Amino acid sequence: MKNIEIEGLKARLHQSKEQDMITSTKWSESEVRLTSPSAEECTNVLSKIDDNHECIYLDYSSSDIAQLLIVPLLQKKSIRSLYIFSTPLTHDFIDLFASQMLDNNTLESLHLNHNSIDDDGVITLVQSLKYNKKLQCLSLDFNTGITSLSVPSLAEFIRINSTLSVLYVASTSIDAKGVLDLVDSLNFNRTTWKDCGR
Repeated sequence: MKNIEIEGLKARLHQSKEQDMITSTKWSESEVRLTSPSAEECTNVLSKIDDNHECIYLDYSSSDIAQLLIVPLLQKKSIRSLYIFSTPLTHDFIDLFASQMLDNNTLESLHLNHNSIDDDGVITLVQSLKYNKKLQCLSLDFNTGITSLSVPSLAEFIRINSTLSVLYVASTSIDAKGVLDLVDSLNFNRTTWKDCGR
């Protein structure tokens, strides 16, 4: 009987932990972290966020929710760092996001990680970022949909963009030749490359 009670408690505790992880919004002075937010939670965040909130994290979401949240946030012009993790982004979202980035002069650090973007998305995104004068860090880690097909666009981006100093592409499907092509493109860019908060 005692084992059954213990198993029941474990199951409820596990369920409670899953519930906490499934959807949450955490606020601090300078950042907002959203995990699997609903449309209602996004609307709430948009109504409460202020210029002190410079860093946004969005985890385990959908492309529709990302669009509902991110596009208005970028228009606020106070967001310096954006982290989108484990959120499969559609091409429609990437197109809209890329168009927002054409004239964005506040975002300094962009992290699209953990199966959030693929080759087509990268190609579209870096086209919009080529002449961006603010972005310093672009992280595309853990996106297995990124292959060497996106390397020519990434290499051109590296050669042209004058502010980017960090590019992360670890745990993607870029092959050794692609990595060498990216390294070679650094010869054409005079930006000092560095580590960005890792």
